[in-house]
Amino acid sequence: MNTSTTVSGNETSSFFDNVDMENPKNFANPLVSMPKGHEGYTEQDKDKCPVMSGKMKAPVEEPEEEGETDSSDEEDEENENEMPAGHEGYSEKDKEKCPVMSGKVKAPAESGEPKKKKKKKIQSGCPFMPTESKKPPSLAHFEQTFEIPYISPMRHLFNFRGILSKNKASPEEKEKFEAYPIYLKHTLFHNEEKFEKIRKLEVAHRFFVYDKFREQGNKKYNRNNATEALSLYEHALSCFKWLEIKKTEKKKDEKEEGEEDEEKHEKELEIGEREEPEEETKEEEKEEEEIDPETGKPMKPLNKAFTSILNDDTVELHDGEELKESNEIDMRVSMLVNIYLALSCAYLKLNHYSMAITAIDEGIKLNNMTSQLYFRRSQARAYNKAATLEDLLKAKEDIEKAIEIKHYEKLFQQEPGILKILNVHNAGEIYVEHAHLVEKFIKEKKDDIKTNIRFFFTRIKEIENIEESMLKDGRIPYEEDNEDGVDINEDNNMEEVDIIREMATKYFKIIEFYLETQKKDQVKIARKEVQVVLEAYNKMKLYMGLDFKNYQNDKLLMEVLKDFDIDMEKPKIQRRLEKLRIAKIKEIFEKGQFNWEVFQYAVSDYYKRKEEQAKKKKEEEEEAENDEKPKKNWLKQMFGAEFALQIFVLMLLFAVFWYWNKGSLFGSTLGLGGGKSK
Repeated sequence: MNTSTTVSGNETSSFFDNVDMENPKNFANPLVSMPKGHEGYTEQDKDKCPVMSGKMKAPVEEPEEEGETDSSDEEDEENENEMPAGHEGYSEKDKEKCPVMSGKVKAPAESGEPKKKKKKKIQSGCPFMPTESKKPPSLAHFEQTFEIPYISPMRHLFNFRGILSKNKASPEEKEKFEAYPIYLKHTLFHNEEKFEKIRKLEVAHRFFVYDKFREQGNKKYNRNNATEALSLYEHALSCFKWLEIKKTEKKKDEKEEGEEDEEKHEKELEIGEREEPEEETKEEEKEEEEIDPETGKPMKPLNKAFTSILNDDTVELHDGEELKESNEIDMRVSMLVNIYLALSCAYLKLNHYSMAITAIDEGIKLNNMTSQLYFRRSQARAYNKAATLEDLLKAKEDIEKAIEIKHYEKLFQQEPGILKILNVHNAGEIYVEHAHLVEKFIKEKKDDIKTNIRFFFTRIKEIENIEESMLKDGRIPYEEDNEDGVDINEDNNMEEVDIIREMATKYFKIIEFYLETQKKDQVKIARKEVQVVLEAYNKMKLYMGLDFKNYQNDKLLMEVLKDFDIDMEKPKIQRRLEKLRIAKIKEIFEKGQFNWEVFQYAVSDYYKRKEEQAKKKKEEEEEAENDEKPKKNWLKQMFGAEFALQIFVLMLLFAVFWYWNKGSLFGSTLGLGGGKSK
């Protein structure tokens, strides 16, 4: 197997020297790359540069946002003449070696220096026209990649048991809760106080808050920050559809007290005087505050979702049931459809194709006459390199549906200027381009499957021709009919396939960790490397999916079989095909260009888990044998030689006892002889 290591820099450090795969939170910093501009450094130059010597952190260049500049031209000219901190030992000869001195990277400011304020660029234009950065995601094509599963940053909270002692465990009915999409579950953890006020507003007023979140999400998306865009889109969704912890009903006494307090408060407002609370009331409030057992200080207000058990009994869905007027309902549906489209684009950008389809399906339930929904679903199915032929055929149906709906969709009857503002002015062109692209993917998939099938049949014919030539020469070919052969579908438990799966799992954990630590560069490297692993797994999966035993049910297989005179019913042919398939899977594994460190971790964990499973199975078998042993011994004692010997010994003892006591009172009582006559 060929492996490659992603290591940069002068030191040949191991890729995962400081990585604890058992606990991903303890990752040190794998996938580290050399600071920008230091490629020409050697060990001798290390002490001269403050970055390489460890005096300063490597500066990272960040793209400037629109409408913002770092400093004026005059300030830049003044700073050019100043020596960067830590470079006092530099000479003119060393200038080109250091990225700071050569001007490739800006000098990092020391911790004590005040930061310079950024000057905002004055924006002009119509306030109602969105800027390019705030426009909805464009109807553009995506790159075809393998799917990366979406891992929620809050998944550990979904099974949390709550932290307050007063929360009692409720029945664990979670069927409804588990069925909610992940982006809807996230609404449980949005700011309660703010969103409670927002959700009480009328739909028209709520729109402005929703639109603010949506525009901010568009801004992040258009700057290639789809992860943050997802969070903002979820907040926009939370204005009109959300999950909430059910409110407990107050008792009658509490209600009456509350009503009295409200009346009293209203009277105070009318009079215009508000009395200060008495000292006793303040002391009671302090006693009611929750105390943190560790710090001894009052606990800060927490989101109810953090302190509750999340299940069907505690969580309820708010899905616009409070709206009664048709115009408000239509307005809400329109906004939800738009936010589902935005969510799907963010998921597509991050290669979470299944999540994109989930969001689009929710949008189609609300409005099945929106062409963009079918276009995005077609993209989600077509751009997944692991898509089956059936998935691609569904993608074809979706794009055909989108083209059909567009002809009479009200949106595209608007003026060209409005369509440009909504970023859908090129819909007709993009839809047709995507339709041709889907046709291309379908053809490539069919050709790929046929090519692989043809390889097996060609190899079988070669073996048959060799056998025929051996028979003509008078030699007897090796007969396989009497050997045990290979069981069909044996590759389901192949170690190579399991190890590839383990490697993919490791990469998903790495990506998860770097997303949480906000290390974007490392996320990109890990995403790139996991594509290599998924490519190998997808090829293996293709061979595993070939069913030579039930070949009549495979149309493509039957098409290729017409070109070959092979009797698929022969057991010998079936065994040979199975052996060739297993050999092909092993060949893919051995030729894989995998990262060596990740491969080692995957193999180690795989065999460790396999040993544990074997040990557990052995213990279970021993326990089962021990349970059966008493039964076997009891039967042996009852009917075996040991039982007969015990009976013989008892009879012998009884005879001796009778002989010695036959004349005694005891013997006469039992009738063991008549006793001696006097």
